Amino acid sequence: PKAVRGTIDYVHDLLKKQPALKPETFLDEWNMDLGNPPLDPRFQPCYIAEVIWQMKEGGLDYSCYYHIRDSYVAPEKFAPFMSPEGTAFMARWWNRMPQFDGLFDYQNTVRPAYFAFKLLSRLAGERLRVTTSQPTVHGFATHDDQLRMDNLLLWNFSTSPVTVELSLENLPKDMRVRHVVLDAVTGSNDENARLRPEPPARLKKGGSRLTLPFEPYAVHYWSFE
Repeated sequence: PKAVRGTIDYVHDLLKKQPALKPETFLDEWNMDLGNPPLDPRFQPCYIAEVIWQMKEGGLDYSCYYHIRDSYVAPEKFAPFMSPEGTAFMARWWNRMPQFDGLFDYQNTVRPAYFAFKLLSRLAGERLRVTTSQPTVHGFATHDDQLRMDNLLLWNFSTSPVTVELSLENLPKDMRVRHVVLDAVTGSNDENARLRPEPPARLKKGGSRLTLPFEPYAVHYWSFE
């Protein structure tokens, strides 16, 4: 994620030298290292959240995640417009290497990364302030006026567990809280298994403090109603 942030900062520094230009910035085809991918299944969903946080903090306008679905390469379809070396490379890459690119695999099964984007998609509405003193823990919070609810997403982009002291300030009323943990390890793609719900709870008006253990690469989501 810091390398991605570095490319954003680099381009913005270049643009400062051309103040007459007011372009939008795009980062194309981003993902983790697909040539030598981390094999911990918890890594990729948390990586996605952390990279998007770095993008927002860095002022990036648009990004294109690579990609939606993995596909088999038929060499005979590539040969007419690619060199023999290029065709062989494409077939080796897609037909022999383990794949982690797509949100859907060759069998259209959803990967854990899909559920990271699903949680991020719930962060609609006005962005709220989230501050943290833990360098590996970041998050997003929003107030969704249309659904009349608030949303919070936190993650621990680290190989080590941490304990998070979560302080919620200025709650406008007594609120019902739903807590979901992204489970990247389970063998089931039932959404309730991947986005594992905890029993709902209630918080009192004003403020509240919660103490929570975060496993390595843990991703947690709360809704407040």
